[in-house]
Amino acid sequence: MYVAEGGILLVADLINSETGGDRWVVGHLRATTFIPDLTAIDDFKSTWWKNVVGNTPEDERINHQGWVREQEGMLDGNLLTMVCRHGRVDWVLKYVEQGSPYETSKLPGIGPMSPKTLNPFMEVIRKWLFECPPTNRLAFGAILGRRATDAQAGYEKILSYISDVQLEPQGISDLVYQINRPRKSGFSKDIMINRLSRWSVQLTGTVGITVDPTIPKASASMQGQHICKLDLDINTTLLDDAVSGDDAHTIFLELVSLGQEISTKGDIP
Repeated sequence: MYVAEGGILLVADLINSETGGDRWVVGHLRATTFIPDLTAIDDFKSTWWKNVVGNTPEDERINHQGWVREQEGMLDGNLLTMVCRHGRVDWVLKYVEQGSPYETSKLPGIGPMSPKTLNPFMEVIRKWLFECPPTNRLAFGAILGRRATDAQAGYEKILSYISDVQLEPQGISDLVYQINRPRKSGFSKDIMINRLSRWSVQLTGTVGITVDPTIPKASASMQGQHICKLDLDINTTLLDDAVSGDDAHTIFLELVSLGQEISTKGDIP
C-alpha cells in the first residue's frame, strides 16, 4: 500500500470501478524525474539500476554524442527501461508482446488499470525517488487501451468519457480529443499539476500475404481490431525548490492517482 498525506487518494484504494473485461488495459507506464544538477546525470552512477531494481541490467546502450545511457531488464514479464539523458531520467515499463494479439478476446497488456498492475512499477519508482538526486519536476505517463467491437462503438465509449463534447457517434470518423486540465496539488498549494489526456479510436491489425505459385496474384488478408486509446501525461510544473525522498514520492503518488481518476471518471475539471 502506498500512503500519501494531505487528502491525496491512496493508490491501493484506487480500484477502477469498471469490472471484468471492461477495463482499461495498461500497455505502457512511465515515470520521469527532471534533475537540475546536471553533473548528477553526466557522472552517471552505475549503482542506480542495481540499488533500485535489485539486479544488474540485462542490456545497456550508450550514446556518448547525445549524452544518453539506456539500461533495461525484465520486471514480472514486462520490459523495464531506465533512460538517462541530460537533465532527466525516465523509467518505462512496457508490455512484451507474446504471440498474436488478435488470437484472443482479451486486449494484451501489462494488466488492467488497477493497483495489482501498478504496484510492481510503483515499488521501483518508490525506491528510485529515494535514490535519485533532488528533482524539480515530476511526471507520470501511461498508455491505456480497450477493445471496441467497431469504430462507432469506440466513438461511443470515448464520448462517454468526454461529456463536455456533444457529438453523435453516427457519421463521424477519426475522432481525436486532447485536453489539459491543470489542477492545484493537494500536497502543496504552490504546485500546479498538468492533467493532459488524449483520447482516440484506432484500427490496429496485421496483414498476411499468401503466395501461391499456381496463381498469378498473391492474396492478402487483414486481421485487426478497433481499440479505444487513452494517453495520459500527468506532470508538475517547474517546482520552486527541488524535492527528494518522501516529498518526491508523495507528489508522484498524487500524479498517479490523478491519472487513475481520469481513466475512471473521464475528462473532468
